[in-house]
Amino acid sequence: AARPPVGAPDSPPRRNWKVIAAIVVAAVAGAGIALTAVLLLTGPGSAPDPAAAGPATTAPAPADAAGSPASTAPGAEAPVIDAEKDHRFGTGSAQFATPSGNIACRMSSGEVRCDVLQRTWQLPPTPASCTQTFGTGAVLAGSGPGELSCVGDTVADPSLAKLAYGESVRFGDVVCASKESGMRCENPQTGHGFAVARASYNLF
Repeated sequence: AARPPVGAPDSPPRRNWKVIAAIVVAAVAGAGIALTAVLLLTGPGSAPDPAAAGPATTAPAPADAAGSPASTAPGAEAPVIDAEKDHRFGTGSAQFATPSGNIACRMSSGEVRCDVLQRTWQLPPTPASCTQTFGTGAVLAGSGPGELSCVGDTVADPSLAKLAYGESVRFGDVVCASKESGMRCENPQTGHGFAVARASYNLF
């Protein structure tokens, strides 16, 4: 039988290799076009969209020794009554009671004292230096921390003006805030004060 001449064009084996080579070239060219498009769209050094990472989280604010946020001072949630200019609570000092009448306070220059008439406190032993009634209330004097009182009288009086819940009064450097949970008095400059209620007290 006669053989096909050498070098005959488009023989079947060579036609298969040409098809495969064309497919490979087309795939490489397509990948190069896609890569170029990505680089053009994003640009060098582009950062991903922050929204794609989801919402950010924020840590809660720290609390101070009295259990309230460190940036919050007593009376910050409502206007503070300046008792040195507004004399509804007296002149030369400020005396008032909570709406229930169970806590009565007196604010004067250099000292704030609050007495609690009915209380269920667990008191520490009476100090040897106290020769009067110990722990009927709390006192904040000077630049020191709040302390349990040692007194022989009371500042309670049925005729005292009432400091409504949510209201605060300032005398000198100290602010006292009346709340349904009790009375809190603090010197914002030193961070010292006390909080008293029927069932508990807190000195800081």
